[in-house]
Amino acid sequence: MRRVLILVLALAVLAPDVPASAGDPPDPGEIKPEIEWKKIPFGAKRKRQMAGEAETPGVWDEVSKLLDQAERDVLTPLRIAAAHKCEATQKYIQTLISLEKLRLLAGLTNDAFSSRVQQEVIRATDAAFPVCEREAIEKCRAASDPSILVKFWITFDRQRSLRGLPAVAATGDFMARARRMCVDADQFEFSGSGTAIDHGQPVPITWHYWGLRCPDDETWRIWEKFDGVQQTVNLPPGAPQGPIVVRFDTNGAITSSVWPPLGNVPGTLQGTKLTLSPGDEPTQVIATINEGEGPPIAAAAPIGPADDLLRHCGARAGE
Repeated sequence: MRRVLILVLALAVLAPDVPASAGDPPDPGEIKPEIEWKKIPFGAKRKRQMAGEAETPGVWDEVSKLLDQAERDVLTPLRIAAAHKCEATQKYIQTLISLEKLRLLAGLTNDAFSSRVQQEVIRATDAAFPVCEREAIEKCRAASDPSILVKFWITFDRQRSLRGLPAVAATGDFMARARRMCVDADQFEFSGSGTAIDHGQPVPITWHYWGLRCPDDETWRIWEKFDGVQQTVNLPPGAPQGPIVVRFDTNGAITSSVWPPLGNVPGTLQGTKLTLSPGDEPTQVIATINEGEGPPIAAAAPIGPADDLLRHCGARAGE
């Protein structure tokens, strides 16, 4: 009974005033709750906070001006320097991304602007590749350490892969390529066959020569494999002999030639004359093979960066 009384009282309180009628139900259109709307007195400070605006009017204009000035006074010089130095490229890209993040935090950027920033990062990275690679090559040559260049190539391609771009540096046999580019060493190799005259009779001969100049070494190590007429010393056929330690003068001519088992030898064990051309910075080796009684046989081969013979630079001459 008590609950019923409470419910009746609650309905009486909530029921709006309606016109009295003799038993007729009220018209729903005439039922209008009495609601009084009042404004909440927000101050100007609260309005700016809710709108995400600064307390001081015009502050975002000043922030935008400062960011524009930073791009003009900081980014522009770094962008110019990036064309000449790899370190400047890294600073340029880092500063570019930092300024873009500041604009994002300040609400002064949009998707189009962010897209242009990312495109500029890609452009700057790719444009800096020749400069950064050249610096990496200089460092690896100074240390005779190909891993310095290999690390640069792998890092560069990893950055490209993060942007969905294919590798362009660490491709193919890049380890061998790094050895050729970083180690200050040269080599040559040539082989051939011909006919010599021995006691009036033709004799078929074959030859194979390898040459290696190691880093920080003016001498060459030369190996010789010769089958046919033995011109100077009686050597077993079929096996390469060497290394012969050979020194050339500035004209490319041999000044000394030493094979540890025999001491001084005339050029090579077969008496072959080798000449580097040009003498100061040789790009090829010219061979004059004197065998038997016939005319000399001429051969030549290019000199290039050391590759497969480079492993012999760690060994003592004669090994």
